[in-house]
Amino acid sequence: MLKEAVDDLRISDGRKQSLYPCCEIPWDKDNMSFNAFYQLFPAIINVLSRLSLDNDETIETIVSARKAGNYLDTILKEQFIKVLLLLKESFKTLTDISGEFQKIDLRIIPAMERIQNLTSRVDEWLIGEGSCTIANIEADYQELKELVLDYYIRKAPYNFNFEQKVFRPFLIDFRQQLRNYFGQHFHLMAQFVFLLPGKMAEFREISDLVKFYIDNNLVSAGTDDS
Repeated sequence: MLKEAVDDLRISDGRKQSLYPCCEIPWDKDNMSFNAFYQLFPAIINVLSRLSLDNDETIETIVSARKAGNYLDTILKEQFIKVLLLLKESFKTLTDISGEFQKIDLRIIPAMERIQNLTSRVDEWLIGEGSCTIANIEADYQELKELVLDYYIRKAPYNFNFEQKVFRPFLIDFRQQLRNYFGQHFHLMAQFVFLLPGKMAEFREISDLVKFYIDNNLVSAGTDDS
């Protein structure tokens, strides 16, 4: 039914024709999920609307129609759409990084540099610069509304401030999670430089790296420099 709606609405020009579930890893799968939902948004609404109006009297159909109606009510809300746009834009930046971590040649250091650049990019978003700003999300929201003019999108309550309640807290937490997850590894990656051919280093300069390997049972040795 979704593919039929995509064809009917003529939004299949290079766009996805199916949805993807979110998963913890790799991050690019989450990006695919959010992006597909965004691209197929008009078709999803069309399908849910048709299902919610199904007047077959069987119990299964009544239950399905009720569920479809509840889902439709949920996604036709300003808050839902703006959260979708925020997730789509923020997770898009993780796609290239995820690819770096999965390469056979293990380009870890370039990937770590991308992580550092991403945390700096989030700082820019928070002050209204770059691609994922509150202004850009508002513009994308208005554009998406134009694609579903036949349906009423409920505005957020007058006292609900998306920027203060969702946008800023999410990005601040997003940035902090990146730092928490990768923070210690920036320091460890820097110490790998001393292991390259032609590099000279005292043990104290790589002691943290050695300790990391020992603590994680990757080598069996002591950290005593004697």
